[in-house]
Amino acid sequence: MRGEVFMKKTFVTIFIVLLAAAAAVGWYIFFYTTSDDGEQTASSTEDSGRTFFPLGLFGGEAETDTDADEGGTTTNAGGVFVPPVRQVVPDPVAAAVFTERNGKLVLRYIDRATGHIFDAYATSTVIVPVSNTTVPRIQNAVWIDPLRLFVQYLEEDTNVVETFVGNVHEPAGTSTGGLLTGDFLPPNLLAVAANPEGGVFSLTGTPDGSLGNITLLDGTVRSVFTSLLREWLPQWGGSEVIGMTTKPSGNVPGYFFLLSLESGSFSKVLAGLRGLTTNINQDGTAVIYASADDGMFLKRTILDSGVTQHFSVRTVPEKCVWGTSLSSVVYCGVPDALPVDMPDSWYRGTISLSDSLWQIDTETGLAVLIADLFDFGEAIDMVSPSVSDDGSSLSFVNKRDGSLWLVQLEPVAGED
Repeated sequence: MRGEVFMKKTFVTIFIVLLAAAAAVGWYIFFYTTSDDGEQTASSTEDSGRTFFPLGLFGGEAETDTDADEGGTTTNAGGVFVPPVRQVVPDPVAAAVFTERNGKLVLRYIDRATGHIFDAYATSTVIVPVSNTTVPRIQNAVWIDPLRLFVQYLEEDTNVVETFVGNVHEPAGTSTGGLLTGDFLPPNLLAVAANPEGGVFSLTGTPDGSLGNITLLDGTVRSVFTSLLREWLPQWGGSEVIGMTTKPSGNVPGYFFLLSLESGSFSKVLAGLRGLTTNINQDGTAVIYASADDGMFLKRTILDSGVTQHFSVRTVPEKCVWGTSLSSVVYCGVPDALPVDMPDSWYRGTISLSDSLWQIDTETGLAVLIADLFDFGEAIDMVSPSVSDDGSSLSFVNKRDGSLWLVQLEPVAGED
């Protein structure tokens, strides 16, 4: 009798174990499917495009090599896994741009407090000094390309905002200190925008409003814009188009125009939208925008046809960057919640937002959650996003404290 009871208990135990194993296999198959080409992908909900797990995030391997560069510093001696979303440096950063160093992807950034420039490797924690030229009290900086940038800083004695267009001279040989040299633009500029193909657009106040000039690499200055208004935000959209948006407020109608440098035309695209804020793509063919009129829902307009598409996410376009490999894709920081007085309270700094990172296909409207950034240690108010040319990595600054962050979207070419 005892033997029969023992056998029944054993059978029940085995049945439960097998049932649990089958459930685990079923769970795995449900959430992870294998595509026709053999790649493993995470399943997603059909109604919203959100994924159950972060999509397209790849962590770096555990690293033991600490001699990637002379003069480099690292904290990963002994082998430390590099997470797919990580803080590169906790100190405030003014601007960052992707480039290559010794054939590897790096994130080049300028320190806000000192103006010193560094390279941070994308797949390790190695950080290498590039320039030790000191530029204190930086207010704003934008990279034109990895070897050129403009820096705006507050002159301590006069409280004048100076704008410096700098050239980065990388260290030679085993030297650990390069230089930053360049020329000054007129002081107290109202706005500045960099053209990736060379040149800087600057807006200067005049007694009658404002004057827009383009300063070329050879120092040539050309006037291209005049206005009775001073409150403009310029953005380059390719080499011959500048998008001009009135500074946004939720209490004031906003406008977006296209300034053609070839024909000199100034064409109205968007008008009468309160709190209008925009982000034009690299070739000047489309613009994403949001306004307080409908609660900051993101939209895209094709500039030559005027066709507009609406998306299901609410954010400000300053939190977005157009993808480099696919022009229809944007990556955006999307806040968990937005206050009713957007965008004014956010611009004033009276509130901070907590974002998730989303990928949005502006052709299909599909929005896919890449990562809830809060899961990586702290609330992040994402600004100044940038994508590497190969589309593998994305960087941004946390507006809360100025710290620089890196997201690895895909495996980096040439990296193990």
